[in-house]
Amino acid sequence: MSKQSENFKKLVKGNPIGSITTAINMLQSSVKNELMKEFGVSTVEELAFKLK
Repeated sequence: MSKQSENFKKLVKGNPIGSITTAINMLQSSVKNELMKEFGVSTVEELAFKLK
């Protein structure tokens, strides 16, 4: 688990789904892919719900 993905999870926790989705779309693709693998999801929307 990279430091970037750990920090991102802490940063978005408790925020509205729309804000989390926007933030995910601004991530580097490597960090986004790492988070999607970790949570076992295939879409940004699913990842946003997992991170809430």
